[in-house]
Amino acid sequence: MRTRFVLLLFLPSLFVSSPVLPALTKEPKATAASFSPTISPILAQRENCLDYDRNVKPSTQKKTVDLKQFGIQIKIPKNFRTMLRNNGEVWILNPVDYDLIACTARGGFGGRGLYHPYIRRIPNPNNLPLRRLVIQRERAKKFKVGKWYRSSMKPYQFSGLDGVLVESGVRSLRPSYFMKIPKIGQVVEIGIGCDCEFDNTQIFEVLKNITLL
Repeated sequence: MRTRFVLLLFLPSLFVSSPVLPALTKEPKATAASFSPTISPILAQRENCLDYDRNVKPSTQKKTVDLKQFGIQIKIPKNFRTMLRNNGEVWILNPVDYDLIACTARGGFGGRGLYHPYIRRIPNPNNLPLRRLVIQRERAKKFKVGKWYRSSMKPYQFSGLDGVLVESGVRSLRPSYFMKIPKIGQVVEIGIGCDCEFDNTQIFEVLKNITLL
């Protein structure tokens, strides 16, 4: 499995407080000590984020997380965490990847590829039917990416709701699922972020742990 090397350059404003994610405490800024012109100041050593080991096993026990902004709840391994992003997305991360992102937010250096299921809202200002909205999005992506972008769509029912399963990409096709949540009246996308090859079974694994609120 190939994983894209991603240089994670995060600012402390990356995190926002939410019921899902405890706010990270911003470390106090270092202040330069007084020194004479003949003495060089001592620079604080930056944290090496590559020290975080990637090997971690998901707990066999699970916990349920309510994501009211999406009208759903999801079961995740007890040792995993959710992260609310500035754009409103929620990522599901193993504890090591969570700490890696926190490290870069503290000003550390280094980065690597991440594998993370995500959940996000899809804007639908014209209140288009679900399938039409997805078709419109895929056409816009193809126009932006170019002729090498490929996508396919098929209906898929989840929790009694009609949704659309999309497989799209350039080098390989990656699945994501779109559905309209009745409780919030908005379209939600559930997918997996990773520059690697995976098939529908992994997105189905995420879906089977989701229930509507």
